[in-house]
Amino acid sequence: MNTIGASSSILAAAELGSFLQSVYGWNGEVNCRLLRAGINHTYLVEIRESGSVVYDKAVQNTAPIQKFVFRLYSLNWRSREEILAEIELIQQLKAGGIAVSYAIPAPDGEFIQHVMAPEGLRYGLLFSYAAGEKMHRYPLEVHREAGRMMARFHQLTSGHEIARETYDLDRLLTKPFEYISRYLSADAEEMIYLQNLSIRLKQLFETIDPGLGAAPSILRKAVVHLDIWFENFAITADQHLILFDFDFCGNGWPALDLAFYTMQVHNSERYDAALYQPNLDAFLEGYQSILPISAEELNLLPELGLALYIFYLGIQCQRFENWSNTFLSEDYLKRFINGLIRRYETIYSPDRWYRSGG
Repeated sequence: MNTIGASSSILAAAELGSFLQSVYGWNGEVNCRLLRAGINHTYLVEIRESGSVVYDKAVQNTAPIQKFVFRLYSLNWRSREEILAEIELIQQLKAGGIAVSYAIPAPDGEFIQHVMAPEGLRYGLLFSYAAGEKMHRYPLEVHREAGRMMARFHQLTSGHEIARETYDLDRLLTKPFEYISRYLSADAEEMIYLQNLSIRLKQLFETIDPGLGAAPSILRKAVVHLDIWFENFAITADQHLILFDFDFCGNGWPALDLAFYTMQVHNSERYDAALYQPNLDAFLEGYQSILPISAEELNLLPELGLALYIFYLGIQCQRFENWSNTFLSEDYLKRFINGLIRRYETIYSPDRWYRSGG
């Protein structure tokens, strides 16, 4: 019988739980279950202590059940160096007073665990559990708190660089087409529109700010999360936020994080337009209570949002084999481009010269 290798696998939760128990030396009963098989695989780990020993001393949790989250990176998705940079960033934010889900080392001091899966070596990290509620729609004060949290993030990382990728115009507007072109034909009207939009956006950014991507620039530089929205923070009972999932952190313009949150507010409220502006205003108000946003940055948020739409569409196509294949097709891409990207440009992108010929 021939043995055929795997390109991706979902590891058995019970066996993974036993592995983690041996690595971290937990006492008592360990229950591990899959939460999500996405770009990476996320497992909830619950430990019912048999004694009084509490492994993570920083948590100060004497409850009979402790919770952790274990992220298992997909094969060849993030390098060891990139994961270490992610850990260092999270530690910096935690030390700076931002509530985050943080990586927890094993007793030997190692953060990164090596898991041999059928497809090859995969890396894993154990994280503290972000206790709180996840809400798709939430009060204005939570939007303000999201703005304050993001501003503190950018304040702590202003001018810094980490060993992760840089989200410049090439990464946002050129590279995605390497993957999108695999699933959307070149002569499709939607592909022509998307490529034309990418070219026009690059021309706009370069015309408005010739230094974009290199100093000097009208856009600030910092480390960015690139995925701050309701899916990636827990809301506590007193409406504070705990931020998690730094998988897309990297170097870029803080305005990208602002644009991403703005885009997600639009997506959440596109069926109730009356809520969009108050929610966005509350978020921006919270941000600007910590850091100012220049008029130039505010003016570019719609276009940066369009660039992020293209970037993340490229991610969906890049990860077709082990994430998006359950929904991604040429029809899906056409609906995404027409129903989200085109609509967002029409409604929110200022009527600048770059739209001519679009």
